[in-house]
Amino acid sequence: MYTQTARLTLRPLRMTDLEEVYGYRKDPEVVRYQSFEPFTREMTSDFMKEQAGLIFHKAGQWVQIGFALTETDKLVGDCAVKRFAHEPLIVEIGYTIAREHQRQGYAREGISGLLNFLFQQKQIHKVQALIDVRNIASIRFVEKLGFQKEGHFRENYFENGQWWDEVQYGLLRSAFRLGSSG
Repeated sequence: MYTQTARLTLRPLRMTDLEEVYGYRKDPEVVRYQSFEPFTREMTSDFMKEQAGLIFHKAGQWVQIGFALTETDKLVGDCAVKRFAHEPLIVEIGYTIAREHQRQGYAREGISGLLNFLFQQKQIHKVQALIDVRNIASIRFVEKLGFQKEGHFRENYFENGQWWDEVQYGLLRSAFRLGSSG
């Protein structure tokens, strides 16, 4: 376990989470602005095997942290975290929340708990998020958490035959209210 919030346990993904992860990562609406296509069952299985045993410490490696309901241990989503190889005190995050659990405060609670963990326990200096410019909800979400826009990258990734822009947001440890829930 990484940390707990009022309703969530932030923990490594487990093979027993496969059906839940497949359930939300196969949903085209949930992964619409992600850098991957909807998952197949085989892709989900491979993804879960790749994540098995990974913990947050190795620079340059994406680690998925599950957001599980504390009462039932059912996943509502997950968050990817990567320490930069060139500067391990800066991390990038990306998050995925199952459609049926959106708009219930789980993303805010989970990311706030993760930020507390990163800034307090791991002494991370800065957390960044790279967001597709079309994903207005995600942009508003990180802004409400205190992230500041740091850059606009034109035609930064190619998907479905078209180049798309991304914006980078960052939150410094010094700007985050430690112990806050967002």
